Amino acid sequence: MFAGLMGWHLMMLVVPVLILAAVAAVVVVVLVASRRRGAVPAGAVVAGWYPDPAGGGGRRFWDGIRWTEHTDPPAATAEPRP
Repeated sequence: MFAGLMGWHLMMLVVPVLILAAVAAVVVVVLVASRRRGAVPAGAVVAGWYPDPAGGGGRRFWDGIRWTEHTDPPAATAEPRP
């Protein structure tokens, strides 16, 4: 009689532990995959300020996919002193 109860109690302990381990494994896999998706592919241009392709001497912000409307005017040049 006790042997049957011990097996049942053992199952009640093992099954939840196995379920928790499976959930933890899924969470780890999802986190690793999401970090890899955020990586910049080889040859891709990283987001940042670059010379404005429209010209004018200023800079324009590249968001990693396209040029944005955000611009930075050209730096003022100092006039030479006499």
